[in-house]
Amino acid sequence: MPPPEAPAGSARQGGRAALERAVRHAGPSLPAGLPDILDLSRTAMFGHSLGGATAAESMCAGLPIAAGADLDGSLFGEEVMRGLDKPLLLLGADGEDDATWQAAWPHLRGWRRSLRLTGSRHFSFTDYETLLPQAAAGLGVTRAQLDDFIGPLESRRSLTVQRDILRAFFGLHLHGHAAPLLNGPTTHYPEIVFPQTP
Repeated sequence: MPPPEAPAGSARQGGRAALERAVRHAGPSLPAGLPDILDLSRTAMFGHSLGGATAAESMCAGLPIAAGADLDGSLFGEEVMRGLDKPLLLLGADGEDDATWQAAWPHLRGWRRSLRLTGSRHFSFTDYETLLPQAAAGLGVTRAQLDDFIGPLESRRSLTVQRDILRAFFGLHLHGHAAPLLNGPTTHYPEIVFPQTP
């Protein structure tokens, strides 16, 4: 017979203690002094593609992560079937929503938003968005090839919108700041599409 599950509160406490031990004893892998000033009671996670899916799965697995953001990553694992009670932001490239996002949506019981960035592609959420336009001429990359890879949305604008979305999301869920940007379409951010209602 399997052991009984620990209460949710004790699982969170155990998860936070494990995270604190890992960070405090990280040795030279973190800059000197950083482990001593990190506030691990307000930890969030985001990532692109598999990294974004990992953020969602990590919260579902009980890690002490207050909120997570998935940047254009197909979901996998338990959050699709069992659901999630913590805040999750799904920020996708221009086009149709990923089928796994649609499957997970009804099971996301916490705060949730599904956004799409018009004029972006899968690699718009990576360093390619910054580096490729600068290196395009030297590499012989055409504008059409750039548009295929990172989308036609101008790179600086794409990065500004991405940063503002993530800043609003984490400001809301880690600091309690108002985030009107995440409430619905706005004239200041016409590139942001809300394909699902919260």
